[in-house]
Amino acid sequence: MKKILFVLLLLPVLASAQNKKKFYGNEYFQDSIFFNGKIQYNVGSSLNGKILTSDASGNASWQSFPTEGTYTPTLTNTTNIAASTAYTTYYTKIGDTYFVWGAVDIDATAATTISEMGFSLPVSSSVGQIYDIAGTAAFEDNTAVQIKGDVANGRAVWRFTPQTSTNNKYSFHFTFKYYTP
Repeated sequence: MKKILFVLLLLPVLASAQNKKKFYGNEYFQDSIFFNGKIQYNVGSSLNGKILTSDASGNASWQSFPTEGTYTPTLTNTTNIAASTAYTTYYTKIGDTYFVWGAVDIDATAATTISEMGFSLPVSSSVGQIYDIAGTAAFEDNTAVQIKGDVANGRAVWRFTPQTSTNNKYSFHFTFKYYTP
């Protein structure tokens, strides 16, 4: 009789929980919560253009939405480069990290000689060590390029040994984290 009375008393609570549409205060749900419709999270200020992300521990925070853009980099021919041409270069920014990619033409002065070229960033950023920027480039003759940070000039630097001294189009990509200059 006590079990039946307990169940009868609990039925209205269960029925109202199933129909509940808003969560208030510090309600805790041990398993999953499923939503069918809109969710509004009010933290007292506008979060337009932000996305909710979580870390490995499940802690959520609002982050800037990824932005994209283009620019034409300034190329500085420093070692064994007779000419270079920059094209429209693309980037995506997620938080403080930039992902950059595109193509450039390079005419080496001499084949099979170590070459270097400076490459501007899409934004002015402090480069504290050479590995603050990391990436690669390549030409179809198997010339590989290391892209790293140029601490003295706050830009990327390309270092490679070209196989020819003719005009070659290199495809590239590199990543860097923005630091206030």
